[in-house]
Amino acid sequence: MPHNNRDAKGRFLRGAPSANPAGKPAGTRPWTAKLRDQLEAAVPEVVQVVLAAAKAGDPQMARLVLDKSLASRRDDPVHLPGLADMTPQERAQAVLCAVSEGTITPSEGERLLGLVASAAQLGQMQELNARLDTLEHRLSDVLDAGRP
Repeated sequence: MPHNNRDAKGRFLRGAPSANPAGKPAGTRPWTAKLRDQLEAAVPEVVQVVLAAAKAGDPQMARLVLDKSLASRRDDPVHLPGLADMTPQERAQAVLCAVSEGTITPSEGERLLGLVASAAQLGQMQELNARLDTLEHRLSDVLDAGRP
């Protein structure tokens, strides 16, 4: 039984007049913007408290300061000379040797092997495309020769 411009499930009826015809007043800021302003104003004081606690020997605060202030370590480049001139199998063998010798870490080796595999797949796809093009040209030549 609808009342107050709502249906039996409490939903507003289509075409019913608005419960707030004036709408939100112009210039009203969302509550999240107000909260953000308050947080930004408190940041300098919070930073001072955290730094003071870290300097006083609080290990959690020291870790927080160091984790947030030092840049995250990015992957270092891996140099394995001669990879460009090798077959995919030789590249994989060179990576495995570098891991076993300790030149690169196992996780670096794993990522490099993934790249080697991707490059090998690309090479195979290029070879298959070239072979397919050759077959299509031969088929076209045969079909054209059979036409009057």
